[in-house]
Amino acid sequence: DVEAVATVEGWSLQASGATCAVAVLVPNADNACWGSLYMAHLGDSRITLVSERCEVLAASVDHSLDDEAERQRIVSAGGEVREVNGHRRVFRAGKSFPGLG
Repeated sequence: DVEAVATVEGWSLQASGATCAVAVLVPNADNACWGSLYMAHLGDSRITLVSERCEVLAASVDHSLDDEAERQRIVSAGGEVREVNGHRRVFRAGKSFPGLG
């Protein structure tokens, strides 16, 4: 039980979150080479695709609450950004719990 562990350990669930990253390479119709790369991430995750020569081929863009475009995306999706215990958090608009609806 996460709440019980958080209480015992003294963690703030209001300042906790989740993170995830996924990358999918889709082959061309002839399977001769890769066609499309799809990347998705949330939280503080990042994706970087690097060649055998250590060249960055593709990289995700961080979700940063300091970025005005990111804040607008959150607001447009029904959320709001608030300061909680010194951390910026995403809340469902008008609700007292973190998360985006």
